[in-house]
Amino acid sequence: MALQSVRVKPWSRVFGKIRQLLLSQFPKDELYPILPLRLMTLKRNFDCTAFLDEGQFVGFYYLLLSEKLHFLLYTAVAADRQSKGYGGAIQKAIREKYPDQEIVCHIEMPKPSDTAGDQTIRRLRFYERNGYAFTGYKTMDEGVKYWVMSTRGRDFDRASYDKLFRDMEGEKGVPKLELVRE
Repeated sequence: MALQSVRVKPWSRVFGKIRQLLLSQFPKDELYPILPLRLMTLKRNFDCTAFLDEGQFVGFYYLLLSEKLHFLLYTAVAADRQSKGYGGAIQKAIREKYPDQEIVCHIEMPKPSDTAGDQTIRRLRFYERNGYAFTGYKTMDEGVKYWVMSTRGRDFDRASYDKLFRDMEGEKGVPKLELVRE
């Protein structure tokens, strides 16, 4: 595996592959509209990077950037490239590119009835293997409950998280977080 990273811009040919992957891998209610996502690639506070292996598209990530904390908005690997180490390689590339920043993401909260083979559990294990830990916070969006995961775990920088979303979407865009009692 010799991954090549490509910074994505609206006119990038690879954006069509990213669009297809977004539409096939994420529920419609979890997606930002495609046109704004495409235009966001022009902004300095967004990093959309695609990955190729021997010229073939394998996946991408979409990060919202701030001074201290970056939010992983989306990451996905093409269906025919999954379970081959590409997802972990993409996560490693993020950590290497941004070694001093905390990376945060939301993952769908597992249900008590979920078993090891369920997608929510597999996704949780994937992020844990790649350096993320539960922050102790959960949030809800469009009726779906999410855990807030971070590369700093319980040392999660809540103030920087709130500021990132406030800067992007205003006060109403800041996700409401609830501390999970243990």
